[in-house]
Amino acid sequence: MTVLFGQKAGPAGRVTAFDALPFNAGVVQRNAELNGLANVVTHGKAVGQKTGTHKVLAPHSNVILNDINVHAPDGDLVVEVIALDDADLGKVDFLKIDVEGHEVAALKGARGVLQQLPFIDIEIHNFMQVDARAHCFAIMEALPAGGYVFSIDEDPEWHEAHEIDMNYLIGLPNPHLLAKPKQRML
Repeated sequence: MTVLFGQKAGPAGRVTAFDALPFNAGVVQRNAELNGLANVVTHGKAVGQKTGTHKVLAPHSNVILNDINVHAPDGDLVVEVIALDDADLGKVDFLKIDVEGHEVAALKGARGVLQQLPFIDIEIHNFMQVDARAHCFAIMEALPAGGYVFSIDEDPEWHEAHEIDMNYLIGLPNPHLLAKPKQRML
């Protein structure tokens, strides 16, 4: 997706991507370079509520995760985390969030970025949540009140937050919640 966004942004646009695993970030950056995209910058950091480090459970069956530089002594991964508000991103027009179940933390770490009212695509990982209902409501609460209209996946209609069928959203295992700034509805 990063290459597609880089192509759509054009030479004057800028795409900043984050991946929790430095190896994956390197693959994304190399792919952008192979496609002639000088407007893409990739960081090997997770996105979260606060800048720091975080230890995550590492599934040992994943070959991609066999980088000894990111493993703790017990075999888990230690990843660098950055709050988007600390990333010095400047103007943000579009924000795609795909953070494997950590959507709320990513949004809370981007309160300043969200005040710019960018277009947003949030991939919600309901299937990873103990309480998908609480997770979806927390996502909606983390977004600027009254600033957006929403669509779920392929729904061509845009809805106010109070009009969203939350039971439908919660019932989907891995939906995309699209948020369009109201000020850009004209």
